[in-house]
Amino acid sequence: MQNKDNRPEHVQEFIGKYEETNPISKYLVDGFYGALESLIPSDVATVLEAGCGAGYSADRIVPMLKNATYEGSDIGEELISIAQEKHPNIPFSIESIYDLQREDNSFDLSLALETLEHLDDPLKALQELKRVSRKYVIISTPREPLWHALNMARLKYVGSLGNTPGHINHWSKRGFQKFASQEAKVIDVRSPIPWNMILLSVED
Repeated sequence: MQNKDNRPEHVQEFIGKYEETNPISKYLVDGFYGALESLIPSDVATVLEAGCGAGYSADRIVPMLKNATYEGSDIGEELISIAQEKHPNIPFSIESIYDLQREDNSFDLSLALETLEHLDDPLKALQELKRVSRKYVIISTPREPLWHALNMARLKYVGSLGNTPGHINHWSKRGFQKFASQEAKVIDVRSPIPWNMILLSVED
């Protein structure tokens, strides 16, 4: 099914928040990226964002990186096509977060933002993010039960009690830290409403 802009519905669902004009939504998204910028270490020169979607996150992340290089990847061919059109000078690849086509320790930092909640095996994805990173991993997910509650408050997804379609994993702040610490050392945590965000060290 296509929307009025000729974009498939699943693509529109993914990028809709980045085109949101509601001032509250924009404020929350700005808070999300402000928290991310505060977590990115200064000794990062190469970055991979797995699950980068249509490249809207690149709009915000690349200016944070100063002289660092950025690459993006996603399993969605249509999303990567949009990302590459938006950013012709940035390398984007079609690949699964479970099987990143990269050498071990290829990047200083690997990112997965608002991705793990969609996955059948988020631990496997985290292990792959760790494999390709030589220094750090940053991951973020919606913070529960706050995410559900805010959706219900705005009368979204009421039939599923506020659960966003496609979200199959649900973490509290503490639960997400426990999950992440299975694979790497938690260095720092941010809680921009309504998300969890963690910086991990993969160095021994």
